[in-house]
Amino acid sequence: DPVVQDVTNLQAWNPYTYVLNNPLSFTDPTGFFFKKLFKAIGNFFKSVFRAIGSALKAIARIPILSAIIKIAACSIGGPPGVAACIGATAALTLGAGGSIGDALIASALSFIGHGSGPVNIWGHVGKALAQVKGVLFAIVKPIVHGAIQGAMAVARGGKFIHGFASGAIGAIGGIIAMETPSIASIGGNVGKALRTSIAGTFGGLGSSVTGGKFSNGFVSAAFAHLWNAESTRPTPKPKKVYAYVGGAADKSYGKIVLTKYLRASCGGLDATYFEWNQRAELENWISAHEGDYTIVIGHSYGGSTAANVVAGGSYVDQLLTVDPVGWKRPRSFSRVAGNSGVWTNYNSISRTFNLPNLAGKLGGAWGAAANKFADRPHNSTLNHADICVVYC
Repeated sequence: DPVVQDVTNLQAWNPYTYVLNNPLSFTDPTGFFFKKLFKAIGNFFKSVFRAIGSALKAIARIPILSAIIKIAACSIGGPPGVAACIGATAALTLGAGGSIGDALIASALSFIGHGSGPVNIWGHVGKALAQVKGVLFAIVKPIVHGAIQGAMAVARGGKFIHGFASGAIGAIGGIIAMETPSIASIGGNVGKALRTSIAGTFGGLGSSVTGGKFSNGFVSAAFAHLWNAESTRPTPKPKKVYAYVGGAADKSYGKIVLTKYLRASCGGLDATYFEWNQRAELENWISAHEGDYTIVIGHSYGGSTAANVVAGGSYVDQLLTVDPVGWKRPRSFSRVAGNSGVWTNYNSISRTFNLPNLAGKLGGAWGAAANKFADRPHNSTLNHADICVVYC
């Protein structure tokens, strides 16, 4: 009996013993205990592989469905995306009746074209074409895309003209999609999918008019657009918005922060003014501008209000507190720092006896307490009012 049924039992290692040297208790007519089990497991996996093969063949009979699955798999980023793209390409090539050699060639082309792969040919093409501007770009890009996709078509065993037409006309479709404001302005995956589909459709039509297959042209052009135009497309920068939070006497005495706000607003900045006791309004403003680049500037009691709002869970990209004052300080300065992209704090160390400094001391000046937690802590010899004139 050559089958070792239990590696921990020394009797199982002796091929000349019968049923573990215990013939009075067991019988073994064939001498192969796992024969039926192995056969059942083999039959199970055969049925699974047959089902997968049948499904792939069914998908391959619908070219546009095969194209969509391939593009979806190849749109995944990172190393898992590269693996998914190669696997889907190979499986669908075999399902369409291609040979193992065809599958290897198609997989290799997917590998060198994928944006997350080490070669990333379309990414390099996109960066190079980004240096070309205006009308020349609209001429050069279709020619370059056509030449590359024509060469790839030959590598797959097809005709150069089919690949060239797909690449060139697909590139024209991509340019139209990227230059049409109503389409180019659509963000996220929805916009990316729409523009890629337009480029793919143009590429499919280009392949069809030259006698090639629409699905092949669709996939090639869509793939090129996805990892060329979309991957090198600049990410729109978020809009900057400013909140100015004045101190307790800002409107009645000095109007320093109010003046800063008015200058910013008149200068074209998207700015809003808050009084120190408008905490709820400031929280709502930050919430309403989620997705924008928020900058909050607070002086004196306004600085304390801004810091308390941020400590309460309202995230801001930049927080500037200028000599903050208030007996009700944030429970945790570390939460202020954690909810701020960058927290800059200015602390007045002026010892001059004057009304601004007296008001700050009596109002509960924070002193250097916040500087221990701020990303950019500063001390200044300017008094409580002048420090805002310079730094707010």
